[in-house]
Amino acid sequence: LVAGVVHRSPSAPCHFFLRSGELWHAVDPADVVEAVGTSAEGVTVLELLCDACAVACVAAGLLQDLPPGSDLLQVCIRLRHVHRRLHALSNILGELRQGKSLGTAWANCSLLWHTGEPDVAALWAPFRSSLSCCSSDFVAHFSASYGAPSPEEAALFLSWLNSSPQGQISFSNVLAILQPLGVWAGFLHCTNWPELFGQQLYPCIRSGSTALVTSATAQELVRLRRQREASVKIELMTRKDLREGARTTKAVLGALGFIAAVDADDGLLVQLASPEVAACVRDPRTSVSRILRLVARGSDFVAATECPSDLIAREIPLRFPNITRSRDQHNLLATLHSRKPHLSRDLLLQETCVHREVAEYSLRRCEAALTIGPVAATDLWQRVREEVVILRRHAAESFGFHPAATDSTTCLQPLLLEVEHAEEIGAAASALAAHQRALWIWEGSDFQHAAMAADLPLADLVFTAEKESALLQLKRSWEREELVQLELVLLDLEAVFAKYRRRLHEYDQQLTGMIAAKEEVVAKTHHDLARAEVQARVAESKTQERELDMAERDNVVSLDVKKEELQVAISRMEQRLESLTKKYKQAQSAIKK
Repeated sequence: LVAGVVHRSPSAPCHFFLRSGELWHAVDPADVVEAVGTSAEGVTVLELLCDACAVACVAAGLLQDLPPGSDLLQVCIRLRHVHRRLHALSNILGELRQGKSLGTAWANCSLLWHTGEPDVAALWAPFRSSLSCCSSDFVAHFSASYGAPSPEEAALFLSWLNSSPQGQISFSNVLAILQPLGVWAGFLHCTNWPELFGQQLYPCIRSGSTALVTSATAQELVRLRRQREASVKIELMTRKDLREGARTTKAVLGALGFIAAVDADDGLLVQLASPEVAACVRDPRTSVSRILRLVARGSDFVAATECPSDLIAREIPLRFPNITRSRDQHNLLATLHSRKPHLSRDLLLQETCVHREVAEYSLRRCEAALTIGPVAATDLWQRVREEVVILRRHAAESFGFHPAATDSTTCLQPLLLEVEHAEEIGAAASALAAHQRALWIWEGSDFQHAAMAADLPLADLVFTAEKESALLQLKRSWEREELVQLELVLLDLEAVFAKYRRRLHEYDQQLTGMIAAKEEVVAKTHHDLARAEVQARVAESKTQERELDMAERDNVVSLDVKKEELQVAISRMEQRLESLTKKYKQAQSAIKK
């Protein structure tokens, strides 16, 4: 399939992949299964082989389905990575046929596998000689490289990697998620996908509301339009289905160059890197669409009227609650700013690796030229010299030089006959020489074709590697733009904080003056209160004295009242005594009478 596509698409620089087809053309799948066995490691190797073949089929379908004039560079880059993987797998099968164990074969060939994936290789470095690892060890090494994730993020990340109930992670599952996007971008896609669209996320966080921030520049409008054109909706599918689904689906989406998969209304919204690829996926007549329907189990791929950037405002209250205050916004943006360099570091690692590959491919081109050129050229020129010697010998024999014949008269007639015969032989020799020159030209063209056949795959590898390096530099520039935008938002918040601090300082000065005035009033009040307390104590003592005087006066008054009452009683008693005395005298006088 790839060979036919290459011949139909001469502009696609992927002649190097024909050698991968030659390596696997005569391989029987039953022999592969028998060679790797049915152990867990063998199943992982078969998964890697199936994923590589699926990616190759999708890439070949894209080369066939993309319209003329489309950018085929990213497809050829994916074929280059698959070419390296298939080369590593063929080396593994070769060592297995020599009687080596699967672990030994993988340990010997894992370096070739990890050559073009430096970020994944660095993450898998402690487990390089194995095809699986413990989930806790994997998370610990990830934390040491990229910072410790939260428990919720770690659990969600492991669920995307399809961690087994025994806590084991397969290398094929890690590669299906992290290789297409990169380690940090893959982690963000699994745990917090809005961070992948920082140009829309940061203004939404700065606004502190759930409303979508309206694009103000033509560049942002064009970017959003291209994102919508590069988006595809998979009906009746969610992120949970993709997370728990088959590994091949993730590998195929990675071959298409997907950036993120987001839950939308009635389906899964997939953001691809190229609008042309998205158009091929949406067209049901293309081979890529048929492959995807087979992998996605009949789900339809339809055009999307929105892109993930349009859904960020809906995700903010769910993922970042309580960001209405400027201080909370600043803390969140500062956290995102601290995590941003991880993606740039992965891109820099990949770019460094691509530069190393370019140097390696260039060296191999030189070695191929030195191997083919001198040997073929020496053989060609040796044959040329031999033919020249033969022609000279025939010419000498045709003229019939006989040194012993000195009598010119006796040899004249035979000499004339010899000259005539030599002219005939010379004409034949000229025709032979012309034929031989044509033969030399033909052999030279064969040499040129052989040199071109040996050099063209390496030249294509160099070309695709250099273009991949340029693409990585472009991605790094995009990341720097997002980082600059994030820093501008942080500076805006800090300017707001400075303005608020100035206002608070002025208000603090006002409050300080008011407090000083109030303190003076309070001090004066305390002084007056002390004087009032002294006066109160004096007044209280005087009141007590007056109360004592009043009590004495009351006693005198009561005594006067009692005295008057007693005087009245005495006067009454005296009057009664007088009346009784009168009565007594009258009685005595009556008695005497």
